[in-house]
Amino acid sequence: MRFVVSVIAGVLIAPLFAVWGGIIAILLRPFGIRFPLLIWRPAYGQAVQRLNRWEFIIIWGAVFFGAGLFFTTEILRYLESTLGFRHPVSSDERIPNLISSLGSGVLFGCMAWKYGPHGKPLGAQFDDLSINPNRQE
Repeated sequence: MRFVVSVIAGVLIAPLFAVWGGIIAILLRPFGIRFPLLIWRPAYGQAVQRLNRWEFIIIWGAVFFGAGLFFTTEILRYLESTLGFRHPVSSDERIPNLISSLGSGVLFGCMAWKYGPHGKPLGAQFDDLSINPNRQE
């Protein structure tokens, strides 16, 4: 039965992140940052590319990825505790989980900035790789 809960949670993660992206888009509008409500539209990627480094790390890394990770983990833990697979989560456990999720989101944002559309492509940093099409010999 626990496997069934994990499968259900795995199926729900993509729609939850899509809804979370829409919520972030609505929350950012008062600050002058316009994101489309649907994360799979091409305009969403263009809006992300218009962000500067710190906006990208905070919005995309900490808020979208880090807080989204925290919320999906909390939903999974709630489902598991409701069905009796684990003890209910106390607030003493939530605070460290929130801090570690936001911290991992910031690190994810830094890494995504460096290797994503804003920084250099990964192959440009490793010229000696044989898979690099622009390899210089």
